[in-house]
Amino acid sequence: MKLSKGLFLVFAGLGLFACSNEDVTENGGQIEGPADVVVKLNLPNMANGSRSVATNFTSNTAVTPNYVKITVLDGTGNNIGEKEGVYSTVDDENTNGQFTFQGINNPAKVVVEINTKTGSEGSWTPVNVSTIEALNAISVADTPMYGDTQNITVTGDQYTCTVDMEHTMARLEFGGIQHETHSGVDKCMFSDGDLAGILLNNVKLTSNGSLKDYNATEIGDFFKDSESVTSPWDKIAGTDFFPSSTASYPSSGCYAYNIYPAEGAANLPVLTLYFSGLAVNSAYTDADGNKAHFIGDKGFASVSRYRVAKAGLSDAAKTALCGASPVEIGSDYYQVVNFPAGYIYQVQGLSVTDEAVKTNPEGEGDELVATVVVTAWTIVNGSVDWK
Repeated sequence: MKLSKGLFLVFAGLGLFACSNEDVTENGGQIEGPADVVVKLNLPNMANGSRSVATNFTSNTAVTPNYVKITVLDGTGNNIGEKEGVYSTVDDENTNGQFTFQGINNPAKVVVEINTKTGSEGSWTPVNVSTIEALNAISVADTPMYGDTQNITVTGDQYTCTVDMEHTMARLEFGGIQHETHSGVDKCMFSDGDLAGILLNNVKLTSNGSLKDYNATEIGDFFKDSESVTSPWDKIAGTDFFPSSTASYPSSGCYAYNIYPAEGAANLPVLTLYFSGLAVNSAYTDADGNKAHFIGDKGFASVSRYRVAKAGLSDAAKTALCGASPVEIGSDYYQVVNFPAGYIYQVQGLSVTDEAVKTNPEGEGDELVATVVVTAWTIVNGSVDWK
């Protein structure tokens, strides 16, 4: 999966793509006759896991390469050398991600795939990343990565190059979802109501597909029949959220979703909470003495924006996540407008106000803000504003 040139250059600035210490000239220098080609792989860290309720928020864990395919191409795109198999044994001379091809004439490009297949020697099966369901079945050992380079250097009597491997997915993790605290039951708009489910809206369901927005009817059906709609979701049963629950959802860990990378605020996935069994509290009045008014017994609370704290954020990371001209949210945060691959976005606490609950996902409600902290380059703790 290719990244935009802008994000690629930003990632290079973040140090996610390492540079060779050699003087590199693209397509530069040729050795007369066949020679060795030494390929070194630069593997960034990736904290990733399979979908659904995770035991804990993911910590920074290095990717575990199993399958590898390395192809050397000439100037016309012909395959002039290939190694394919188990990462640790495909090359007897493999040392710290370094592979050697012998007897190669005029190499022009090196293409590398890691974990794009699963299985064992002689019985490889391609990893399916064509749908979001398949994407969310991928675990740490199966995380696919791609890379290529034309920066091949003549070093003595051999060719050398470094291939920067790129991740194909991002990850969202949500936890600590709670109802706001009231001074009394009569201060809540609702006398009853359950948190019945959580899902991602505004998501790509296929790698080359358009964004999918679910309406209220689809979401309601979604939690009646798990086969009726295809999207990352979690059904939640027996959860009295209103009027005075102090429980946190999930009770431990987080709701975790692998997603395709996204660029632009309008293209980011929207966390949506689905409530059922809502009943208006007849004793409730707001600060102006108005009674609560809500139509129906189902409701939704949706994320409108993601934000990241300014403190500790480097200029390069700010550009990668927030764009070239970051928009401030208050005095301490920037709005996140990109979810590039290779990052984990952790929202570790969400306080849901009564006013954030609306009758349909597209409706307007109070914005809810959660605190965010950037913990590492490859793991970003995130927060959200609610629509």
